[in-house]
Amino acid sequence: MNDTIAVLITTLMMSVLTIAVVFLVLRHRRDVRGLLSRERLAALEKGVEIPWELDAARPRQASRLQLKAAFLLGGTGLGLMAAAAIGGGSADARDMARFGVFLLVTGLALFAYDALFGRHEWRRAAELDEELTRAYIRRLDRSGTQAHESVAENAGAGR
Repeated sequence: MNDTIAVLITTLMMSVLTIAVVFLVLRHRRDVRGLLSRERLAALEKGVEIPWELDAARPRQASRLQLKAAFLLGGTGLGLMAAAAIGGGSADARDMARFGVFLLVTGLALFAYDALFGRHEWRRAAELDEELTRAYIRRLDRSGTQAHESVAENAGAGR
């Protein structure tokens, strides 16, 4: 009975810790986006023109989602296996250990995938994003020059 309670408490604490870390990371990202938005709005209110090229020139950070998931799954698997070891030789502890091994192997597979293919995929995605940003800037430039031409034509027609 005490072994089962120890396993449940360990599993619950690992789950709460994981949820807390994810919450803190998401809140930090939201705060950073909010600060960037406020900065841009303040610049627009002052009449400062924000160059679009800054967004395109800023180096993109690699999204290492596979690597993060690999560490999360592997760590959870190790934690479950440790909790099962504490729990002794009961049937529940063996089932938990099997599930922990499954999570650990899944995490190792994701780690191997990221090591072999992750960097190439990130480079390809970064190149596509860069191309899309350049196309958007060209479109804004064209629409801006067309707007200036139409204003000039309307001003000339009013005379």
